[in-house]
Amino acid sequence: MKGGALPFVHTVTAELRDIDGFGHVNNAVYLSWFEEARTRYVVERLGITRAEEISFVLGSTSVRFVSPVRMLEVVEIACGPVRIGTKSWDFAYLGRVRGDGRTAIEGRSTQVMFDYARGATIPIPDAWRRAFESDLVPPPGL
Repeated sequence: MKGGALPFVHTVTAELRDIDGFGHVNNAVYLSWFEEARTRYVVERLGITRAEEISFVLGSTSVRFVSPVRMLEVVEIACGPVRIGTKSWDFAYLGRVRGDGRTAIEGRSTQVMFDYARGATIPIPDAWRRAFESDLVPPPGL
C-alpha cells in the first residue's frame, strides 16, 4: 500500500467464530473489522459517547485480501481519512498481523453524513471536518 501512514490503529484478534472451513478468517469478517476500526476512530477523535451521535452511513467499501489470517492471530487495523468531500469522506485501511508484520488486508470505504430524522444526507459538520483534516493522508494505491 502506497501513501502516507494511516493515523489510527485498532487491534483485533481472530477468534474461533471468525474462522471458516478452510482454517482462516472468513472474508466477510474483515468488513466487520473495518467497521470496528472506523467506529473507534470516529468515537475517539470526536469524543462521541452515544450511538445517536454517529450520524453517517456506509456508502461503499472494497477489500483486497493479501494474506490469510489464522485463529488467534492479532491484526492491527490502521485506518484514516484519505479524501474529504462536502457530504462524504473516504477511509483507507491496512491490516497487518502483529506476529510477523505481514500485510493481511487492505481496503477503502466511503462514508456519507446522514440525518436519520430527515432521511437525507447532510454536509460534514465543522468539528468532524477539522478532525479528518488533521489526520488526512495521501490516498494509498488500492
